[in-house]
Amino acid sequence: MMKILKPTATMAATALLAGLVAAAPVTAGFYTFASADMALGNLRLTFSGPDAALTWEDEWFGEVPARAQDTVFGSDDAFDAFLGNAGDITATVQTTHVSSLATYQVIDGENVAIDPGSSIVATTRSELEIAGKNRQGDGAANARFDNYFSIASLNPSGSTIAVTLLLDYAGALTGTADAGGFFDVTSGAFIELYAVDQVTGDVSDLLAFDQVFDTATGTNRSYTNALTGTLAIIVNLFDNQTYWLYAEADSETYGAVPLPATLPLMLLGFGLLAWRRRR
Repeated sequence: MMKILKPTATMAATALLAGLVAAAPVTAGFYTFASADMALGNLRLTFSGPDAALTWEDEWFGEVPARAQDTVFGSDDAFDAFLGNAGDITATVQTTHVSSLATYQVIDGENVAIDPGSSIVATTRSELEIAGKNRQGDGAANARFDNYFSIASLNPSGSTIAVTLLLDYAGALTGTADAGGFFDVTSGAFIELYAVDQVTGDVSDLLAFDQVFDTATGTNRSYTNALTGTLAIIVNLFDNQTYWLYAEADSETYGAVPLPATLPLMLLGFGLLAWRRRR
């Protein structure tokens, strides 16, 4: 199930490159701004049968990598991870032109999606602003979490239980560049459900997933978009068997302010950042 589907950054860059090569350079300032953010939270599970019960089989595990780099400062990276049912972590980085932030928090993890006072939240943000000639930068922030769960019914009506998993998302993209600047910005999130070998405990087949993303790229233009909604997975799961849930939020930005004549060459040599579903 795809919430938003737009051309990839690479496809957009190819079209942009063709236009730049065909057109004569225009007079330009040298400025670009880009920002992307995404938040995940309010995980819910509903299932058939009033006597069915959800059990989280492990503690929640979260990771938050963040990256920023530009041609003035260099690069800065941060990473943190946490295993537990109560805690939070943050990864934040800053260079001259770029900043990135990723956060993760779990409260009363044993009762997430069971008790309204429990929660799990992941957020990301990356932003850059560049002015001046012959500069570039990029940033990325990622927040992800996972856990194992089972659903058991005291009076099962069959071998499977109809289950709906819901996870709210809220994100935004902004990009602007004058005729001497260039931006590439992406924001996205996804949720995945996997089967688990009931003997070995190994994660195996991907059963279902849902995702949302948006990406924009360009020069001498502005772009803004808000992403809000709910990721949803609807499946039939076996009673009293273990499954693995994984969710991820991503934000990525890239910007450059080269001389107009050098921009096509830079696009040829630079692999643009693009959000992608990762296992």
